[in-house]
Amino acid sequence: MSHRITIIENFISEDDANSIIDFIELNSTQLKESFYGLFFSNNDIIKKYSLISINNHKNINEYYDEIYTYSASGAKWTKGSFGELHTDTNNAPWVEWSTIIYLNDDFSGGTLNFPHQRFMYKPKKYSAILFPSSGTEYNHSISKVIGGNRYTVLYMHTSIKENADPNFL
Repeated sequence: MSHRITIIENFISEDDANSIIDFIELNSTQLKESFYGLFFSNNDIIKKYSLISINNHKNINEYYDEIYTYSASGAKWTKGSFGELHTDTNNAPWVEWSTIIYLNDDFSGGTLNFPHQRFMYKPKKYSAILFPSSGTEYNHSISKVIGGNRYTVLYMHTSIKENADPNFL
């Protein structure tokens, strides 16, 4: 394996995953119709997995300086939603690492694809995938959800403290 994409099974507990799904459902009516993105900040479960994500990135990448959470968001991907080819840096070039936690797997479609790495992942509930965010080599897409709802949490991390979400410091 030459890429730096890491999958961790049983990353999140069933109870924590269900709590986040409930929170997303409770707040999803105020968001877009087919893809619900919800930014988290003051949520103890989200903070807990932020730290776990950071520690895993440090260990996997043998990175010894501090890593911070720039943002954390939950998403409900409904039937028909998908993600075009992108990097998680968007308009934030300081984002260096990403963590996606899969809260469920009772949906069809919604496969994660890293075309430059020739790597595809069919999400398994409670797993996480960690990967570098910067650079086009980790461009990725999400295939169309064709049945059920796909629930995720996305963390974006940085080594630049000034760009961290203060709620995660």
